[in-house]
Amino acid sequence: MNVLIADDDNLMIRLLSTAFQKAGFATFVAFDVVQATMAVRRQRIDAVVFDMAMPGGSSADVIHRLKLSKKTGDIPIIVVSGIVEPDARKRILAMGADDFFPKPPDLEDLVISLRRLTDNAPKSRTTNSIARAS
Repeated sequence: MNVLIADDDNLMIRLLSTAFQKAGFATFVAFDVVQATMAVRRQRIDAVVFDMAMPGGSSADVIHRLKLSKKTGDIPIIVVSGIVEPDARKRILAMGADDFFPKPPDLEDLVISLRRLTDNAPKSRTTNSIARAS
């Protein structure tokens, strides 16, 4: 299973990549909204773990567009964000995200959610290449 981690924080990317790789997922990275959008279009991505506050555009718009597309609408999206509003979870799920975790996330719970969502998702995506996380 291929997981795209979209975050502009290198430490968070390393933390998530390590946890996901230990759980058996292949990880790919994007550091801004544009890279995340391109990666989902070009690479076989089975799930996206997305930060809401990234450069390059509106993360909310990207989530909305991914969920409306026939090609990407079934890709699970988990938002991991530093948003601390009381209704953040409700608002983010209403945007189309499949789950929400505040930063710093509980990695065990995040991996459980990722497994649950990817186990229930269709397995057919397009393939090309993008840089793997190290």
